Amino acid sequence: MNVFDYVKSINNHAYLNPDEDYSQFVITRNFSYFIDTALYAAEINQYQVPNKAHYDYLFNSIRPRKRFSKWNKKVEYENLDLIMKYYQISETKAIEVLGILTESQINEIKEKLTVGVI
Repeated sequence: MNVFDYVKSINNHAYLNPDEDYSQFVITRNFSYFIDTALYAAEINQYQVPNKAHYDYLFNSIRPRKRFSKWNKKVEYENLDLIMKYYQISETKAIEVLGILTESQINEIKEKLTVGVI
C-alpha cells in the first residue's frame, strides 16, 4: 500500500488500517499545505504516537474534501558549488550572487578555480 493511499482515505473518509508502510511525516506534511488542515497537522506533529493513533486522529478530525497540492522541490542551480567555493559563502548567499553574475564573470571564476588541468 502506498503512503498516499492513507492521505486519500482520510480525505475521502474511507477507513484503512495503518500498517508498516504508514509514514507519519509524509502524511502530516501533506496536510500542512491546506488552510483547513494545517492546525490538525501541527497539533499531531507535537506528539509521538503510534501509527494507528496518528491515523485515527486525522481521520476523525479532518472533514472529507478533495485536496491536492504539489510538493515543493529543491531547485538545482548549475554553477552553485563553484560560486560557493570561490566566494566562500553559504548556499543561500550563492543563489543571490548567481542571479547577479553574468556568463562571462562565471567563466572567469571557472578559469580561476581550474587548477592543474591543461
